[in-house]
Amino acid sequence: MGELDSTYGAVLTGVYISVILYGVTNVQVFFYFREYHDDVIWSKLSVIWLWILDTLHMILSFHAVYWYLITNFGNSTELSIVVWSFKVWRNQ
Repeated sequence: MGELDSTYGAVLTGVYISVILYGVTNVQVFFYFREYHDDVIWSKLSVIWLWILDTLHMILSFHAVYWYLITNFGNSTELSIVVWSFKVWRNQ
């Protein structure tokens, strides 16, 4: 499985970095709503919308990584298939 280290290892590292940045986003959203509760509704809605999109991105990333690295571990024929959660953003 040495040849998979450079492909799926990069995807897993990217998801790890995304999780860290998602944590930073959660802290920022928490402090925004705690400190700027008097902002106009459009600002609050845009923050909520971006947080929802970031959460959806994390869910789809986790699903794709889980499908490739856990569900189909050692099944090299399935590793060439692009899972649906990996294609969701591209189809829009």
